[in-house]
Amino acid sequence: MPPSITELWEAGVTIKKAENPKSITSITFKSGVLEIPHLNIHDSFEILMRNLIAFEQFSDPSKKKTCVIEYILFLDHLISTEKDVRLLVKVGVINNSIGGSDKEVSDLFNDLCKYVTISKSSPYTEIINNLCEHCDEWWNRAMASLIHNYFNTPWAIISFFAGALLLILTLLQTIFSAISAFPT
Repeated sequence: MPPSITELWEAGVTIKKAENPKSITSITFKSGVLEIPHLNIHDSFEILMRNLIAFEQFSDPSKKKTCVIEYILFLDHLISTEKDVRLLVKVGVINNSIGGSDKEVSDLFNDLCKYVTISKSSPYTEIINNLCEHCDEWWNRAMASLIHNYFNTPWAIISFFAGALLLILTLLQTIFSAISAFPT
């Protein structure tokens, strides 16, 4: 099961809206960047998704493809709370056109695939494994925490580099003062 969007963000994963995706299900994860195609949540979104899920569930078993079900299940795992929806709206992945709250959108995704049977193989298995590996690395979490907590504004970054430069210049001044005080 993949971590939620918020957990991914806290582990240093950059979440972006995919530019020119091949389809709505074209989700990619490379070099710490999760790209998800834009999704417009409109008034008839739930009806459309439920109809597509029902179509896939009850289609000919020999030609059974579950693209929509796998896609919605993947998004269901990524979207656990309204905080996840808020983050996806902020980065432009989700456009909430129904006028409902972020909690309603979260509940919508969490309820879409209830009672749906799926196969064990998923086209998103590799992405899920890569996301889990990325989140398990302590270095990614440490860097993300540092960036989110201490370098979250341009002024914080400028202040850090100004302080580092001042420390280096002070150290150089001390070294040159010591050299001139004790000539050889």
